[in-house]
Amino acid sequence: MNEFASEAANGAKKFMVQEASISGSEKIYSLVQCTQDLSSDDCTKCLQNATSRFPSLLDGKRGGRVCLPSCNIRYELYPSYYVDEPPQMTPQLVSPPPPSPTDPVTVPKGKSKMSPLAIVGIVIAVTTVSLTLLVTVCRMLLRHKTARENYHTIRRQNGKAPVIYIY
Repeated sequence: MNEFASEAANGAKKFMVQEASISGSEKIYSLVQCTQDLSSDDCTKCLQNATSRFPSLLDGKRGGRVCLPSCNIRYELYPSYYVDEPPQMTPQLVSPPPPSPTDPVTVPKGKSKMSPLAIVGIVIAVTTVSLTLLVTVCRMLLRHKTARENYHTIRRQNGKAPVIYIY
């Protein structure tokens, strides 16, 4: 198993399957795989770590798997994988795109590209913001007017009133 794992770790795909005869008609199907971001050495170490867990985890079992974050090993008495080699693609010449039309594309007048629901949403949002701004300005002006009236009332009393702080 270690040779098999080492061979997979050094491969470009970091993936390998193998079948071997264990008795007359019985075969064992094995799969090893590492994530592509691992170096060959790290993949080998991960697969060795996974292999070392087999005796304690799979003692007496006829199949099993050990999955670690960066690698996994699986063996079964039946093929648990499907390996299909991708078809060899022959390079094809790509034709250039057709020339763009010389006339600009025009949108018929009277037609809008926006949906009615989007238009309603925009109108509601603008109205809400406008009303909020209007109410805020009115409250500020009213507060300013009240403060000015209170200030003039205190001045008319020619200092006979106690000191009043207006916030």
